Amino acid sequence: MDITLSASINGGPGWSGPRPRSVVPNVNGLDVNKALGEITTLGLFASVTATTPTGSLTVTSETPPAGTSVAGGSTIQLHAGSVGSKGCP
Repeated sequence: MDITLSASINGGPGWSGPRPRSVVPNVNGLDVNKALGEITTLGLFASVTATTPTGSLTVTSETPPAGTSVAGGSTIQLHAGSVGSKGCP
């Protein structure tokens, strides 16, 4: 069973300024909550797919990969699994 969670921040109501570019952080191996914090602090969105939605979830992969320059407000896809599981392929 897959579960998808999303977290986001934005410039607030009426914000229409240019979207600054951000570099996707390397969150592989981090706890999902810490990874979401790092991503949203940069003004990015995150979508998390978990293969085993119980226990402590760790990021097993991210798309686009770390180091990629993306527009502010872009969504980073995270795959996560319980500690000790293989996670998403």
